[in-house]
Amino acid sequence: MPCWNHDESVSTPMEMAATRCTPSQAARLAGLPRAIRARLAPGASLLAVSRGQLLVRAGDKPNAIYVLARGRIDLVAKFSGRGPKVLDILRPGQSFGEAFLFLGRRFTFDALAAVDSLVWSFAASAVMGEIAASSDVNRHWLQTLSRQLLDAIEERQSRALSGTQRFAQLLLRYAVASRSGHLHLQFPARKTEMASRIDLSPEHLSRLLRSMSDSGLISVCGSTVEIIDPQALRAMAGG
Repeated sequence: MPCWNHDESVSTPMEMAATRCTPSQAARLAGLPRAIRARLAPGASLLAVSRGQLLVRAGDKPNAIYVLARGRIDLVAKFSGRGPKVLDILRPGQSFGEAFLFLGRRFTFDALAAVDSLVWSFAASAVMGEIAASSDVNRHWLQTLSRQLLDAIEERQSRALSGTQRFAQLLLRYAVASRSGHLHLQFPARKTEMASRIDLSPEHLSRLLRSMSDSGLISVCGSTVEIIDPQALRAMAGG
């Protein structure tokens, strides 16, 4: 039977390294061109966000772009008559806020620290100044927003899939290859939050974990999952 005793206080080596990164290195994590990093650094601030604290609220005006350095940030929307919906689970190196800043629109979700986290904030004035001055920055943000658009399209398409397919896709999305070549992952969230991410109940997610484990597709202990049969899991995901 799968065990799920996720210790949120344990940091991965990547997260530990991120706590020591400079603003320029944080910009690199977000994929910014080398020539732009140093110029953005003066407009950067490192924010310590405690577990359960909101970094932004739905309705806030955007005044920065955020890059997660350490920890985990959940993007959560609230709907009338329904519980909160986890829209995305950000990992170190990921950013958010670009579309709202560029369009001048207020945030439509909360950004909640699921664990104690460190976040780099790049001031809107610095970002917009570089956009006005550099074609490289324009190209970078076009690529970033294009990836986000494709993610949104794939997310909408996945709603037509079964819960098993959605969960298989999620496992493959977060998996990384070890030196031995095996795929493994650390779940970035508690079971309830992961279930919300793909529109499943926690009970359904538990059944899927148990079934995939019993079938020899995966091996699960705590928040660690090893993908035993990647080819079969990809087939299950519909890929």
